[in-house]
Amino acid sequence: DDNIDDWGKLFTTTLDFMLEYADDVFVNVQMLSDNKKILWQSINERIDKLCDVLIWDKHAAAPQMANNVLNNRFEFILYMSKVNSSRALKFGNFHGTYSNVIDDVSRGTNEYADIHKAVFPVDLPMKIINMESQCNTVLELFCGTGSTIIACEELGKQCFAMEIDPRYCDVARKRWA
Repeated sequence: DDNIDDWGKLFTTTLDFMLEYADDVFVNVQMLSDNKKILWQSINERIDKLCDVLIWDKHAAAPQMANNVLNNRFEFILYMSKVNSSRALKFGNFHGTYSNVIDDVSRGTNEYADIHKAVFPVDLPMKIINMESQCNTVLELFCGTGSTIIACEELGKQCFAMEIDPRYCDVARKRWA
């Protein structure tokens, strides 16, 4: 069962782990009513590691179930670093060609919605990995249905991925094959 306290512990523990072992960290997270306070508190506690905030504009949003609640059309992608608190991407090699709003990634279809509600298109991790073009290795701690694995394969990058749910692992394996 999803529990907001458990989510908060998982989010902060994972974030701290990534910041300990990786130079640059990109974290995709959607702000929901239950997680927004924990999310901002976690960021504030690590403010010296925050380099930038990217927005993934999904161009559409599913209607909220509750009355008077705004639909979530975008998700945050936090860019954090243990070695570089400037906005410059450590492994990037570009000048003026990328925006902090990612709006040119197609939302695609979610043929696996019955198994995983939040499958994101391969183009999203591909775009971020391309921003960090000099990085050769990607660590994906929440692999889900494998979008990051597929993006790494297509870009010739090494990917270390993990996922706790065997159903998601099965979908990732099928998508990657």
